Amino acid sequence: MEQIKLWKIESDGVMKISKKPLDYEHRLEKWLIEDISILSPNLAVIGSQIVTPHGKRIDILAINSVGELVIIELKRNITYREIIAQVLDYATWIKDLDYDELSNILNKYG
Repeated sequence: MEQIKLWKIESDGVMKISKKPLDYEHRLEKWLIEDISILSPNLAVIGSQIVTPHGKRIDILAINSVGELVIIELKRNITYREIIAQVLDYATWIKDLDYDELSNILNKYG
């Protein structure tokens, strides 16, 4: 099977465009932070890349219209088991956060 190649036309000729991995997760995270209504109109972002006490990072932490915290994790090429384990780890941490801790997260990461 042949590879598809990309070329850029410039004033002095044609130049091959090098392949780079796309940063889908980073771009999607940025878009969701800028406009969380893409995912749901009932969410507000509290913060992104929140470091947990275990040194892991929650991609996006949001809150819905009834005050429930929502963990948003963006993943590619990872098994469902790993994703569920990671989110359960995060959920066990955020379930016990109080108002002051959430306020600190919002001030630091929001």
